[in-house]
Amino acid sequence: MTPSTNNRTLLFVTRAPAWERKVKLRQSMKSDVNTSRGGLTQKLGRQSRGAWQMQYSAVLSRSEAAARQVRAREEIRSPLVVPFWTEKALTTTVLDSDAVHIDRLPDYDWFTPGDWVYIVPPAGAAEFREILSVDGDTLFLNSGAEYGSGLAIYPCRFCMRSADGATFETTSEDSVVEPLTYMTL
Repeated sequence: MTPSTNNRTLLFVTRAPAWERKVKLRQSMKSDVNTSRGGLTQKLGRQSRGAWQMQYSAVLSRSEAAARQVRAREEIRSPLVVPFWTEKALTTTVLDSDAVHIDRLPDYDWFTPGDWVYIVPPAGAAEFREILSVDGDTLFLNSGAEYGSGLAIYPCRFCMRSADGATFETTSEDSVVEPLTYMTL
């Protein structure tokens, strides 16, 4: 069964990429191409948001890898909320209980109502918050902690994890690499 946000509890992914390794982000759009008898063509988009695939690796200690194997099996069977690490924005104002300005105007793929954001403060625990609405460069979020400006904030999308990506590669005596592939739902 394909994971869906309707039939399972959401899992939130917090494993960041090992930036010294490759991070790939690919977008695909479904479209129709119509050709007239006169040879003219017209391309029509069938979806408003692109389908995304993100691939990266995380480097873990052996003890972390043992715990991650259980979580990896859960991730394959459940819908996920995944931060898209390549699309980072910074907050330009204090994040009060429910509103914050970011350093760019959101586009149709990132920072949209109904999606989530992953907020990473310089110290303390990171958190996921749902985007309730967007007005220009202001995001209105469900309530949570207050933070200062200059925070890293990552847009998230609903995804599923590739089933063949739950393998772990031993790279040294005390280090393990976990390749991760996520596709938007």
